[in-house]
Amino acid sequence: MSQSFSFERFQKLAGSLFSLYILLLLVCSMVFLSPRGTFAAQATLSWDAPTTNSDGTPLTDLAGYKVYCGIASRTYSYKEDVFNVKTYPVNKLESVCITNPNTYYFAVKAYDTAKNESDYSNEVYATFHSLTINKSGSGIVTGLGIDCGSDCTELYIKGKVVTLSATPNSGSSFTGWSGGGCSGTGQCAITMNNNITVTATFSSPNTYTITASAGTGGSISPSGSVSVNRGTSPTFTITPNTGYHVANVVVDGSSAGAIRSHTFSNVTSNHTIGATFSIDTPSKEIIIDNRDATTSRTGTWSASLGVNSYGVDSVYSRDGSTFTWYFTPQQNGNYKVSMWWTYRDSRSKSVPVDINYSGGTARVFVNQTKNAGTWNVLGTYPFKAGVRYKVTITAQPSPASTCADAVKFAPVN
Repeated sequence: MSQSFSFERFQKLAGSLFSLYILLLLVCSMVFLSPRGTFAAQATLSWDAPTTNSDGTPLTDLAGYKVYCGIASRTYSYKEDVFNVKTYPVNKLESVCITNPNTYYFAVKAYDTAKNESDYSNEVYATFHSLTINKSGSGIVTGLGIDCGSDCTELYIKGKVVTLSATPNSGSSFTGWSGGGCSGTGQCAITMNNNITVTATFSSPNTYTITASAGTGGSISPSGSVSVNRGTSPTFTITPNTGYHVANVVVDGSSAGAIRSHTFSNVTSNHTIGATFSIDTPSKEIIIDNRDATTSRTGTWSASLGVNSYGVDSVYSRDGSTFTWYFTPQQNGNYKVSMWWTYRDSRSKSVPVDINYSGGTARVFVNQTKNAGTWNVLGTYPFKAGVRYKVTITAQPSPASTCADAVKFAPVN
């Protein structure tokens, strides 16, 4: 048999190929949601398989079928090879053909083992309408294929009856339906003969609950199930016990770090906050030299000839230049801050040093003509773990010189 003969024979088959019709089925299985929604009423295409050729001889090389779909009669924008089946759910064409409320037309072609296709079968059509749920307030709306919630728009085949139910969230109430012929506060039954929008109105709760908890080694205040008024901004304080420090605070499931307080601004929903603590371990002193990377300077600083520097050398400057040491503690606590400088007879007797700490900034004055080549205590100050602090010295006017060498932070246990 030649290729052209086989194709001609198969074309003749199409005239008496199928009886094509649509069945409406109730979906009882799980509905999987998508951004476009899924069909809550499923249409199924079904057809009869041919058994003979148009000349009456047995049909022996039928291989499969292709389903065609479009929004105009006999003008199809999409086809799907369904292989050797005789039924096909229309909802499998969602997002590739059936994407919006409209009337869609369907037909089928058969093909043989050589991939020759018949003519189209007779055509059927189905109309789909959209149901959109608008919500006001705190609650969810459910129905066949609707979970609003997250899925608030669905496509339904024309004539399908959809029953909606409204469930208020805790602390609110359902006040009624509007649109789509719905009213009152009971269930709403809608017949899908056109595109419909329904609004469900819920009252907003006046109070919400913030659940606050603390692990071993500290406390949170207030604690437990805390009732707060809508729109307020309550603050929760986290306090470690002696010998402990804050390890982490989790707010609504996300880490907020080792914070000591948290404010929920303009509360309009329930929240959670939980604190954990760790046992303190003795901190080691930290020394930052003038050559370290955690320093910065303004103006010109030159190597000093002063003796007994802390490291390789010290530097000096004049006339308002600044030198800064940066300190980031790994543990909360009080630290004794000390400074080292070298001696020259030109050193200033009153050099300002600004110490940034958790309570602000303190200024002290040092006399660099005395106590050179040793640690000079500037004071004890509180610092918070993980925060970057700085100590800055300002060079005094000529002819005096100002030395920058090293700064030490020693924990006070």
